[in-house]
Amino acid sequence: MANFGLFYFLAFGAIGVFSFLSVAAWVEARKTERLNSERMALYRKLAESPTASAELVLARLREEDEKRDAEARAATRRSRRDSLQGGTIVLAVALGLGFFLRMIAPGSGVWAVSTIVGLIGLTILGFAFRRDQE
Repeated sequence: MANFGLFYFLAFGAIGVFSFLSVAAWVEARKTERLNSERMALYRKLAESPTASAELVLARLREEDEKRDAEARAATRRSRRDSLQGGTIVLAVALGLGFFLRMIAPGSGVWAVSTIVGLIGLTILGFAFRRDQE
């Protein structure tokens, strides 16, 4: 009975966090939708009145698209590098944990617990290399 306050605090906290995340995702989706709608309206307007200024606007739009694509490629490279780094760190932790547990209990097989951590590291590395092939 005494822990109801803590339960309510944690329950409402979790509800608040997930509500905030859903609203933030909705706002971002709406922003993207609005930007795409405005871009299509601009394309329609340019198609109706082909002039020299329309060519300048189209050139600027192409530059923005190229910049956005370059940023997406850079983000992909960063994400891959971070995954490789994280997987390597987790593997190093697994090796250290295995050696540590082997020194603490030399006769038992408790060191094998580190294989769980090692498999997690290998999975992270596997996904990093898989992302490179896509």
